[in-house]
Amino acid sequence: MSTGTSRTQLGEQNIRAVIHALRRLGPSSQREIAEHSLLSIQAVSVIVRGLEKRGMLRVVRTVSTGRGRPRAVLDLVPSAAHAVGVHIDPALTTTVLMDLRGQPLDIAHDESVDAENPSATMAAAAGLVNKVLHAVPTDDAPTVQCALAVPGRVDPAQGAIVDSVWLPHWNGVPLAQLLGHHLGRDVPLLKDTFAAMSGEIWVRGGELLEATSLFVYHGTGTGLGIATGGRAVPGLSLIHI
Repeated sequence: MSTGTSRTQLGEQNIRAVIHALRRLGPSSQREIAEHSLLSIQAVSVIVRGLEKRGMLRVVRTVSTGRGRPRAVLDLVPSAAHAVGVHIDPALTTTVLMDLRGQPLDIAHDESVDAENPSATMAAAAGLVNKVLHAVPTDDAPTVQCALAVPGRVDPAQGAIVDSVWLPHWNGVPLAQLLGHHLGRDVPLLKDTFAAMSGEIWVRGGELLEATSLFVYHGTGTGLGIATGGRAVPGLSLIHI
């Protein structure tokens, strides 16, 4: 276990490793998952049972290998969970709905970002979230989480931007609380490059779980997202002059 990593964090990391393995390999046996994720068969077996109970994984077929019990072939249930991401740019709001495989199911945009009225923009963002959620049948599956990503430094505890140059009227406004009120759920606020780097790791997995990675965003400004060992760390924002 690496320094600073709790048992809970390690357990969550191992669960992610199993999900990433199935995304990469497709239907696979526990042995194949273990080989790809570098986990023990015993660890994979415990994680698989937990995911099956949560309806996130299922046995799609069995394969006879001769002697012994047939080998179960497992796969993810894409519709078992969904995640929604909201990105606010000074000129554009983008909302994406994804399934458990990390596949985008629907994307919506809105160019009516009000630089002087963050409350109105959060109301419009909530409308986009509801739009993508209703565009694709989710079979009553839970939405894993809805997260809000914004440019500039953020105060996660307050759910507010600290010092935005592009949206100065938004500084100190509890954006996460405003959006969460409209949606009826808790919505964490993240720096956009941190969120983007976290998303790349979650969707792509594989080598990114053990690598040092760099995400470069070039839009109204330039932002950098950095990850080491499969964990995103705070990035740096640069302002064009």
